[in-house]
Formats: sequence, structure tokens, C-alpha cells
Amino acid sequence: MDPGATANDTCEGDLTQAITVSSNLDQSRAGQYEISYSVTDTQGNTSVATRPITVGPCTLCLNLPPGDETLSLLEAPRGALAEKETVAARFAELRDLSYRLARLPPRGSTAFESRETLSLRGTDPWLNVFELDSSVFTGARRLSIDAPAGSLVVVNILGESASFTRLEPVFSGGIDPHGVLYNFVEAAELHADDSHVRGTLLAPYAHVDFNHGGWEGSLYAVSFTGDAEGHLSPLAIDELCP
Repeated sequence: MDPGATANDTCEGDLTQAITVSSNLDQSRAGQYEISYSVTDTQGNTSVATRPITVGPCTLCLNLPPGDETLSLLEAPRGALAEKETVAARFAELRDLSYRLARLPPRGSTAFESRETLSLRGTDPWLNVFELDSSVFTGARRLSIDAPAGSLVVVNILGESASFTRLEPVFSGGIDPHGVLYNFVEAAELHADDSHVRGTLLAPYAHVDFNHGGWEGSLYAVSFTGDAEGHLSPLAIDELCP
């Protein structure tokens, strides 16, 4: 919270309303910053004051999925009770992660370049967040993601079900599948046909039916049916401190 500043001139009195404020503050990154307050009277006399700001390391970092498996399913284990309990605990963490990712404020722009092309563009070198309703994928054939290399793109997709047909993601700006996470925070069902999804899919409540296509990344879901192929491409970032 910026506590602000006041200004008083001997001749003109209270000039608080004339103060202009500038800052290089980035609350998403730990470091040293300044807020600058400047005011000028009618005679052109200017006074400036600065306030140092320290942003400490974030204490609410999110551990992202490790990406050590191409396909991770809640209902897959058929082994010992201890193994089932381990998977259940892991999915409890994934569901909490999904919920927290969905609360991130959007950082980027969303637009339809054409009837079949959905475009997501982010410029932040660290984190770009998009929020979409699953209905926007109806009829979409091309998902264009433009973001800087080394950044993380989080695509929060809302809705109790999602469906993709002949969808092909394309990347620009330097981003690649190692930096893209699709978060299906509400979906109980996820259907995909003839689609190739590039990036990690986090769908911790969903039963997935995926045919005639594949994904490049990791897929986390309750169950999986279909003949789609998965190719391991883990996220390059393992911790997110928003």
C-alpha cells in the first residue's frame, strides 16, 4: 500500500492534489525500488521526494507439476494401498494448485484473428496468464500463443466440460511447449479429436477422451480413454512465485 505524500507551499498553501507519482515498482519480483513524488507550484518551483521500497521474496510460491510422466491418472493405480494413497495425495496437491492458478489475474490479451484462430499474446518476460471459457474452442482450429522465451504461459480454461476438434497450437515470440500450462480448473470431462496439444495439461477433476491426435507435455487427469499419443516435454519452470 502506497501511504502517499503531502505538499505545502508557503505562498500557495496545500498542493497535495498537484503531486505526480512515478515508480519502477514490480510487486511480482523481489528487489529494491523507489516511488517518486513530484510537485510544482505556479512559479515553476519543483520539489521531489522519494520513498525506498523493498519487495521481499514471495512466501506463497506454487510448486508446478514435475512433468516426470507423460500421463498421470488418479484412477490408474492397481497396486498396493500405499501407492494409491500416494497418488491420491498427489492429486489433492494438483487440485489445490489448479485452484490457485485459476485465481491469478490475467496478464495478456485474447482475440480472434479469424473465425477459426484464437490468439493469445503476452509480453511479460516472466509470467503471462489468460482466462478463457471452454466455449471459445467451439469451431476453433488454431490456437496461437505469442509470448517471450523463458516465460511461463498459464491458460486457465473455465467450464465443466471442454471439447477440441482438429485444434493445432502454434507458438511465436520464443515460447515453446516447456513454458505452457493449460489449467482446466472446473472440467469434469475433456474431449479431443484430431488435435495436437503442445504443453502440459492439468485437468485434475476430468475424465479425458482423446482420439486421433496427441499431446506434447504431461497430462494430469482422473482417467483417460482413447488412442492419442503423449510425448514427454516437462515444464521448464518448477516453481511459480506470483
